[in-house]
Amino acid sequence: MAQVALKGSKALRGKLRSLSQGSRRKVSTELNRNALRIDGEVKKSIQAVQSRGAERPDGKGFASLPGFPPNSDTGELVNSAFVNQASPTALTARMGVTAPYGKDLEYGTSKMEARPFLQPAFDKFK
Repeated sequence: MAQVALKGSKALRGKLRSLSQGSRRKVSTELNRNALRIDGEVKKSIQAVQSRGAERPDGKGFASLPGFPPNSDTGELVNSAFVNQASPTALTARMGVTAPYGKDLEYGTSKMEARPFLQPAFDKFK
């Protein structure tokens, strides 16, 4: 599973805990709105062919170039994208992909350069 984790400082978490229930609902709503925007950008970046590298051995498409989001061929990666939304009691939204090779694409391996798709989507909405 590949995820981008954002962890605040202890001081920030303390301030968030001290918010009123109404303020916590507003923060939760905004956090969820942004998590869904990032999720949409992740899916869009995978589905849009942004680069054309080597042809796949099976002849069913092309790999993306290093540094570009992966090209979708089976839809498994994009279909594995998820968002666990925040609630007013737990001001944490989690997003990522469950495809077993998602981490390898995001960070690369000793045999393949990275094809990042999570971090660029997160950075777009900072």
